[in-house]
Amino acid sequence: MIEALVDRLKYLRKTNNISQKKLAEEINVSPGNIGDWERGRSKPSIDAIYQLSRFYKISMDWLISGEDFYTTNNANDISHVNESEEEYNTHEFSMRNYEYSKKIGDRILSLRKSLNLSQKDFCKIINLSQSRLSEIEQNKNKPSYETLISIKSKFDISLDELLTNKPLENISTHNKISDSDHELLSKFNKLDKNDQDKILGMIELKLFEKSPISKKVTSSSFHQEETATKELAQAN
Repeated sequence: MIEALVDRLKYLRKTNNISQKKLAEEINVSPGNIGDWERGRSKPSIDAIYQLSRFYKISMDWLISGEDFYTTNNANDISHVNESEEEYNTHEFSMRNYEYSKKIGDRILSLRKSLNLSQKDFCKIINLSQSRLSEIEQNKNKPSYETLISIKSKFDISLDELLTNKPLENISTHNKISDSDHELLSKFNKLDKNDQDKILGMIELKLFEKSPISKKVTSSSFHQEETATKELAQAN
C-alpha cells in the first residue's frame, strides 16, 4: 500500500512515463500545481482528483485515501499499476455514464437524509462541526480529504459514487441507522459529557460481563472463594 498522497501521485506519473508538463496539459492545471502536489506543498482539489482519476483510469477512493484500489473504464490502460497494487483491486466501477458532481454538498445532503440523520448526529459520527457541514451542504465550501475519508469509512461508501452523479439509491447503505437507533443517538446527544461518559462506562461493563473473558474471570473467582471457604471450615 502506498501510504502518502504525494507518493501515489509520483508513482502514477513516473510509472506512466509522463512529464509534469504533459500531465498538467491533460488535466488542465499548471505544471507548478503538479510540482506542488508531489512535494506536499498543496493537495489537488476534488475537481483535480476527478481529472486524475479519469486520466489514469483508477478510483478516486485510492487517490484520496490510499484504499480500495480498482480500475475504471474511462481512460488509459495502466495494468502495471493494477499488478503492483493487486491486493486493492477489489472491484471495477464504470464511470463511463457518470460525470463528476460539482455540487458535492448536494450529494452529502442526500446521503445524510437517506440515512435518516440530523446534521448534529451526522457530524458526531464523522467528527465534523455542524457549521462546517452546513457550509458543505450549501455548496459554500468543499469537504476536506479527511471529511471524505471519514464519510467513506463510517458509511462504507465509494467516493467514486459519492462524488459523481450516480444515483445515491444505488449505493450500499447497510450501515443505515434505524428509527430506534436514531432516537437513542438523539437522546444520548442531549446529555452532557459527564453523563455520556457514565453511560459509555456502563455499556463497556455490560459488554465485558457478556464476554468469554468475563465468564472465565467469574468462574475463576468463584472457584477461589469456594476453596477459601472449605479451607476456613477445615481450620475451624
